[in-house]
Amino acid sequence: MVPYVQMQRDLQHWTKPELAVSARAPIVEDLSVLKRRLPRFIALLGTVGVLASLASVAVAGTGAYFTDSKTGTITSNSGTVAVAVSGQNITFGNLLPGVAQTQTVWVQNTGTGSEDIYLVFDNANLVWSGLNTLGQYGKFTIDGKVYDNLNNTYNSSSGVAGTPSATQFMDGKDPGCTKVGRLPVNYLPHSIMLGTLPASSPAWSFDISFQYNACATLQGSTAPGTLSFNISAFQAGVDATSTFNGANAIVPLVLPVSPFTGIYQ
Repeated sequence: MVPYVQMQRDLQHWTKPELAVSARAPIVEDLSVLKRRLPRFIALLGTVGVLASLASVAVAGTGAYFTDSKTGTITSNSGTVAVAVSGQNITFGNLLPGVAQTQTVWVQNTGTGSEDIYLVFDNANLVWSGLNTLGQYGKFTIDGKVYDNLNNTYNSSSGVAGTPSATQFMDGKDPGCTKVGRLPVNYLPHSIMLGTLPASSPAWSFDISFQYNACATLQGSTAPGTLSFNISAFQAGVDATSTFNGANAIVPLVLPVSPFTGIYQ
């Protein structure tokens, strides 16, 4: 065992002030250096982290602006132009002078958009142009519009349109119509626009009336034939005579040359 006296001597030796300072100095110096360098080390770590983040942004996208996008689709289908008609087969029987007969025609837009509705006469059998030689012998009323001088000629000698000549009556006879006040020429048009019907609108009606005037001497005579017509529907606002309407396009008819003196208009 180490004698007690020896231990005391050793303890006194190591606890001398100069030895204590020299033993502790390196530790204190190391801590001081560490304190000075620690902020720089932390800053360096932060810089490395920022650079890593920037590098990840650069890899993720080619631009610096933030963006987002969503997908969409376009689906389409074609609409329709369609019309339902009832009451279009008209019979005027046992006509008497001065007595009008009337038939109601019903029309409904069954398409998907607004439609312009036309009444279009067919002249394949020349009945339409034949009726337009009646002059003041006959009168049509269609949807409230009166056509009361079915005459498509005018007096060539006067040269004034709208002044029918005395020779423009049926069979060249003058049963008294020329002795009344003559009306302006007002013949039945080839096509008549009836109106515009919105989609899904209720059925709409119009009247067609015809009468022989009182001066007509037609007892026992037969009608000139069957007057055919179409109820035609077109896209609202579209020119009904456009060739883009296909077979249903309205082709304006030119009245045939008059058998009487004068010309058609």
